[in-house]
Amino acid sequence: MTKITSSDDVKVQLTDNTNAIVWSRLVTKAGRAIETATWLRIADGKISEIRTVFDPRAAGGR
Repeated sequence: MTKITSSDDVKVQLTDNTNAIVWSRLVTKAGRAIETATWLRIADGKISEIRTVFDPRAAGGR
């Protein structure tokens, strides 16, 4: 995604001891905005898993 995005505007961050959720709007170099949600799982003080979801149609996908 970093090759096609020009900015990442974080809207909301929610955290507890073992999870973080980030809702953000990625803006592509073509000017399209893509809403994304990223879930990070934390174990032993480190990120153990990352899952990001978005609708690829917003990026011009099918």
